[in-house]
Amino acid sequence: SAAVVFETSPQAIIITNGKGAALDVNPAYCSATGFSRQEALKTDLTKMVSRTNSAEILEELYRSVAKTGRWSGTLWTQHKSGEIFPAYVHVNSLQVEGREEPNILTMFSDISDIVRQQDELADLAYHDALTKLPNRSLLAEKIADAMAGVRRRGGMLGVAYLDLDNFKPVNDTFGHSGGDRFLVGMASRITEALREVDSVARMGGDEFVCLLSDLESVADSDAVLARLNEAIRLPVELGTPGRTVSVTASIGVVYYCGGEADPDALLRRADHLMYEAKRAGGNRCIQEEM
Repeated sequence: SAAVVFETSPQAIIITNGKGAALDVNPAYCSATGFSRQEALKTDLTKMVSRTNSAEILEELYRSVAKTGRWSGTLWTQHKSGEIFPAYVHVNSLQVEGREEPNILTMFSDISDIVRQQDELADLAYHDALTKLPNRSLLAEKIADAMAGVRRRGGMLGVAYLDLDNFKPVNDTFGHSGGDRFLVGMASRITEALREVDSVARMGGDEFVCLLSDLESVADSDAVLARLNEAIRLPVELGTPGRTVSVTASIGVVYYCGGEADPDALLRRADHLMYEAKRAGGNRCIQEEM
């Protein structure tokens, strides 16, 4: 019977009148929200939904129910504790015999785990698994945004492509696990050497790209690049206590001033300059304006 379905449904169910006052809730609703049945019936559910969702989506919901008698979509739902969580919601208009105004039956399921998994997948798509830094995909978006900022406001953007010199012996001596620990530590050092307006991405292997934002001139980047080189050269302890490894970096920096170019062009040129620095013996920085 309908009563058995109402009581045993794994989905939370709320029945309200046309004004949004709760007439009944099922056990699954109480379990999902933390409200007892008595508390739910005293709670202004309409006001609670309005507090946690945009006016636009609620207007769409009300319009759809008035026109078709149903609506489905994602809404934020509030727990008794005040915490909000995402829920997939089905709303249906219920005509009551002998009454002109219908009741509203709302069913929902907590989709927090699904949303969390989607966020984790999105994070994996845009971040390096080892260092948690932005990866090549997110870097391209960051460069495009920074270039648009230069075209709007003026100034200059620096794209610094760096490759660690003599990293291969680190892997050969300490194995891939030691090399990975080294790269994680180096990613942290590089990040700390930059300013708040700057950012760093890992391209793979021992290659990183730093975006130097809000520059007025090439000279503005001198202090940042000096800190970067100093941080990279500091010895790293690996293996047995007291045993350290030191590396340097070959860096190619291209400066963008607002001309015709795209993110790929900047990256390719910075990469080329980095290889020039490496061919010249490494431990140096070659810079160029575009």
